[in-house]
Amino acid sequence: MRAAGWDLPHRPAASAQELARREKTLLRMWPAGASYQEIADELGMTLAGAAGLVARLRARGADLPRRRAPAQRDAPKRDRVLELWADGRTLA
Repeated sequence: MRAAGWDLPHRPAASAQELARREKTLLRMWPAGASYQEIADELGMTLAGAAGLVARLRARGADLPRRRAPAQRDAPKRDRVLELWADGRTLA
């Protein structure tokens, strides 16, 4: 970024106490059903930052269950390809 002439503002890393406060707050809010946006607002961070915090805590073994199953989207072309493969043919 600096090579492009942009000078990004220096943002010091969060202290250990601040990280512990964020984790404690998230672990309190998540079971209560708070959304990523509500957590982000409470912690003064972005939505992506809150999602990243959840992902990091999950990676470390925290019990933060997913709220819903991943969305299954319709994929008619994929379904047709699988149907043809089952018959030993390909899409032509």
